[in-house]
Amino acid sequence: MTKEAFDNQKWYKNMPVWANGQKCYVREVRFMTGEINVIYKIGATSGVTWDFCLVETSPPEPTALDLIAQEREKQISKGYTVEHDAKCYPYGGLIEIASNLVNFIPGHAVELCPSNWNIDYWLKLCNLDYKERVRISATWMARELERLLHLENKEQ
Repeated sequence: MTKEAFDNQKWYKNMPVWANGQKCYVREVRFMTGEINVIYKIGATSGVTWDFCLVETSPPEPTALDLIAQEREKQISKGYTVEHDAKCYPYGGLIEIASNLVNFIPGHAVELCPSNWNIDYWLKLCNLDYKERVRISATWMARELERLLHLENKEQ
């Protein structure tokens, strides 16, 4: 980022920026030294000072893990918690479902629909583009790993 990028801002206090790949907020701009002081959370008491060139005004491109984490948060908000999965998929069914979603052959989606699932919902998932199916499948695999960790913790 350059000083000019901030010169065009009429109000930059608490403006979101990304430093070191992490979202933070502008607390102070020191134009004379070319530094920007940021806080990682509005209302936080401590800050970090960065050079202008190390701060971006737009978020970094999401990584594969970011996309999986976003999908997992969405699923949890719908009630698909680790406790739900431990109850509904006690024998690892999520892996098979994830594999079926990624590898289905057009025209054979109905045959791969998990038992007790709404067929219309399954067909909707199968009609997503490949990247979205991979993202959802990877999230289901992560859910299976969470389920296994949950079981290990309960046994200890």
